[in-house]
Amino acid sequence: MHPIPVKCAELSTTDQARYIVIDSDGGKVLDDASGFGFTSAENIWLETRGRTTHMVNGITRYWSTFSDAANYGCHAAAAAVTFFIIAITTKIKRDRIFFLITALLVTKGMFASGTRTAMFCMIAGFFVFLVLSRSVRIMI
Repeated sequence: MHPIPVKCAELSTTDQARYIVIDSDGGKVLDDASGFGFTSAENIWLETRGRTTHMVNGITRYWSTFSDAANYGCHAAAAAVTFFIIAITTKIKRDRIFFLITALLVTKGMFASGTRTAMFCMIAGFFVFLVLSRSVRIMI
């Protein structure tokens, strides 16, 4: 696949140029500059240099405003561990359910990052909590 950006005069504004990205091999339109999803510049980067690190089996790995997937995954793991700990230690049933659901959702997001580092951060977080809590009841 060899993407070629072609400037679209009809969709471009004075402050932002919009490009239609076309695959030179098959003529397929990769980005129609419609304004949905990635901008033309982001799509060009994703289809060329970013393809090796940001695309897994044709699916884009998202990580919000973080610099890379591992950074996002580690922060998500830390948040998940925190929510799990609060869910385990709180005495209020409504809070326990809320924090448990939140922890599960954040864990799902952590696994979506697709990094082993995030999983090891979560394991390490639980291990540190168990050691520092010194509670046999929680450890079991």
